Amino acid sequence: MNHFQTKQILPHNTDLMAYVNTKFVYIENFLKTTMTSLYADLLTKQCELERKMLIQKLSLASYSLSEFAYAMGEGPGYTAMNAGEIIYLLKCKAVNVEINTLKTCFNELPIKYQNKTYYMAPKTHTLQNYGTEVDCNTILPPAFLLEGEWFGIAPTLREIKKPIILKPSTTWTWTYKSPENLMVAGIYSHEIMNALQKHLLFPQEIEAAQKNIARQSLGHTYTDQGLRLQSLIDENTIGQMVENKLHKMWGWFTTLGTFVSGLLGIFFITKIIISILNTGLNISLLYQTFGWSLKMLAGIFTNLTQFIMHKQHKNKFKENMNDNKTNKEDINLQLPQHQDACKKPENNSNEDKPQVKYI
Repeated sequence: MNHFQTKQILPHNTDLMAYVNTKFVYIENFLKTTMTSLYADLLTKQCELERKMLIQKLSLASYSLSEFAYAMGEGPGYTAMNAGEIIYLLKCKAVNVEINTLKTCFNELPIKYQNKTYYMAPKTHTLQNYGTEVDCNTILPPAFLLEGEWFGIAPTLREIKKPIILKPSTTWTWTYKSPENLMVAGIYSHEIMNALQKHLLFPQEIEAAQKNIARQSLGHTYTDQGLRLQSLIDENTIGQMVENKLHKMWGWFTTLGTFVSGLLGIFFITKIIISILNTGLNISLLYQTFGWSLKMLAGIFTNLTQFIMHKQHKNKFKENMNDNKTNKEDINLQLPQHQDACKKPENNSNEDKPQVKYI
């Protein structure tokens, strides 16, 4: 797989409009994703709610067709009829009626239609010929919603307080998430944008830096902002200036000092070479004299080598003197024996004749 190596983007080659446009594209994509998530969440909630409502409505049909008709019609004016495995939902025609006041109380609302008494069923508002009679109770009377107001019948018609209306308690599961890294994300990195900012501010900073350096050079009071004149001169220039100044101050003395320093350097190098040669010769001499031993380490020091060799020669001299003395004693011991061996036998007649000894 081939990989293309990215090059460093120069600050003056950056496109600020493209950078801003990418911000808007990022925001547009983020809002699109957020709204899609919100729509999906609402649609899911609505689907779940409708499914529960359908299950509840279908369960109502098994024991109360009137409740099923009210739930499916989403209001009064509907009735239902069960036929086999299906349920027929019928919409009733609306007619004008008037309230009929009776001496007894009913669970339905007594009305009069075409000069005939009917009973309007609760919720469905369908008219039926018979009503469910109940005991009259002024505290808890049967109540009906008539033209936006609640009225109780016990058995006369009277206005009552509005009952508490139940409302669905839906909990929100969707939360808004702010876009992350909106200020730093884009087609350019944070370092490139900082370089672009410095590039844009560079002309203004040059003018301010020149004025601050001028104040510093002229001796005026100024606030230290990190500007230093040392950055304007490189090391080579400083070294050349110092060398020229020293040459003017010392003149020939500087040249002489340089020459003497060179001679000292040559002397030390020669001394080191001579020391290395002396060390090698000393170690060779000690090796020839003593062989492999710890005394070879003394070859590093010339004086110590001379001391060891002098001591060795002194010991050999003493041994030679002792050997010579021993040889002399042996010779002196052998002389009398030779003298006895060289004597001639004496004659009886010549007793006074001098004796001659041969050595």
